[in-house]
Amino acid sequence: MIKLLTLLLLSTCALFAQVLPVKIDRTNQIKEYNGFTVSYNELHEQSNWVLYTLKKETLSCTDLATRKNYFKDDFTIETASAYDEDYTKSGYDRGHLKAAADEPCNQEKMDETFNMVNISPQNPSFNRGVWRKLENYVRNITFEYDSIVVITGPILSPDLKKIKDVSVPEHFFKILYLFKDDVKTIVPYFMDNKKSYDDLEKFMVPLSFINKMSGFKFPD
Repeated sequence: MIKLLTLLLLSTCALFAQVLPVKIDRTNQIKEYNGFTVSYNELHEQSNWVLYTLKKETLSCTDLATRKNYFKDDFTIETASAYDEDYTKSGYDRGHLKAAADEPCNQEKMDETFNMVNISPQNPSFNRGVWRKLENYVRNITFEYDSIVVITGPILSPDLKKIKDVSVPEHFFKILYLFKDDVKTIVPYFMDNKKSYDDLEKFMVPLSFINKMSGFKFPD
């Protein structure tokens, strides 16, 4: 009988070991969506970064998707994403990390960019100004490359101002990995969350600077 109980216990332990609890890091929840991958940070109720790929063939079509501006809360995040209503009357735009215009040919993927995991508080003059200028620039140069991998996000720190539970970043970054003929070029940008008329070249920085500011080691 003792031998039988021992065998049963060992068998049960072996089965249970396959489903042992895994610690969820609330500051770095990696989630894959149809058109992008994110690292979500519950403490700031927004993503640390969003990663996606642009190709010229996915930017060219005759049957264009419709921008619906329907922002969607995400309850697949451990304690849910920020809510659309958190931004209401806050004075900040619901700034896209992956732009909706990066998916002009795919309605499902364009709709997905309005998921709140892809949204961060941006000053209207920044979001509708130099940030949009950079987004447009990236789409334009996509036609010169085989593909562009984009990693973009806010700089998050404990002392940031908040709207509800959502931190308001003072800076944003965008890293471009440009691929052409088996050659990779990395072009990182770092911007203040405020109005600017400066040329985009002024915001180019070393990748090591973004690594230091963000706390992430991005591929080089």
